[in-house]
Amino acid sequence: MHQRTQKNEIFNKDSEIYFPLSPKYLAYLHYGKSDDKENPLRKVERNSMIYADDEQNESLQKINMENPSECILIAGKFKYRIEE
Repeated sequence: MHQRTQKNEIFNKDSEIYFPLSPKYLAYLHYGKSDDKENPLRKVERNSMIYADDEQNESLQKINMENPSECILIAGKFKYRIEE
């Protein structure tokens, strides 16, 4: 989760949540009326799927590596079904 909270806030309107659903799919959540329009994922139509390329993958990894104090990372083991 990429957070930009103020004191005593859990989330603010510019927070972003990245949730891995499987090795192939990632859910991205954000508040549509956010002032932050920098992330290109905010321009994707609601309830839609896009194919992420290597550049987008690198960009997401960069967010986590460059701003560790602004990110909440939850470690855990995910068990996925094998897709047929």
